[in-house]
Amino acid sequence: MRACGHTTLTPLPLLCRYDKAANLLIAARQFDEALRLCENERVPITEKMAEDMTLDKNEPGRIELLERIANCCFEQGSYQLATKKYTQAGKKIEAMKALLKSGDVEKIIFFASRARQREVRQTCLVLLYCTVLVQCV
Repeated sequence: MRACGHTTLTPLPLLCRYDKAANLLIAARQFDEALRLCENERVPITEKMAEDMTLDKNEPGRIELLERIANCCFEQGSYQLATKKYTQAGKKIEAMKALLKSGDVEKIIFFASRARQREVRQTCLVLLYCTVLVQCV
């Protein structure tokens, strides 16, 4: 069988099957099931998957779904994608924390300079300063 880049005659790797199942669930708009699969089976959420699961602004449950996507991305180490989804959900502090975990100093400074809430801006700058200090030591 040939799938996911494998050319041997062994059954499909489970991760490959879970990945395909998650994409099929997303295509069927069964986002809760797709996220549960990603969380339980460690299926990496791609940018496309996250965008496909993002509901329109006027759809009910949008914020909760965005937070779940962001939490899953954060747990998987996709900090920049988590930042994007937290920001879309209006969770600025969580977005900033995810961005800090990414270690992308330029984006952290950009985020801090664009933050409208004083608390977010100050927290971001303080944490950035601490991050830089730790890197210097």
